[in-house]
Amino acid sequence: MLCGDAQNAGSGTEGKALEGWWFDRTQEYLARRRGEDFGDYRYATRETFELAPLPCWKHLSPEKRQQLAAALVALSAQAAALRLYLLAFRRPEAAPPGVAAVP
Repeated sequence: MLCGDAQNAGSGTEGKALEGWWFDRTQEYLARRRGEDFGDYRYATRETFELAPLPCWKHLSPEKRQQLAAALVALSAQAAALRLYLLAFRRPEAAPPGVAAVP
């Protein structure tokens, strides 16, 4: 699981390098099974990476690629909101806090 700036899609749409922590949840799980007491970052690695343009977007200007990437991020956020809405509609008791049940 990657946490930190790397979760901030804005960094990727602005052409900046992404930084964050990679948490090895498998190692954390195994350590818990062994009864090991470990700190928050014992099984974490700092990661930095840059996104490369999609092959189908290589011919576009950097500004246009950033615009399209931002649109994809917005679409993803809308899809997540719709999923929460549908969850509240189908199972009101399972709706996340702040999401009203639909009558």
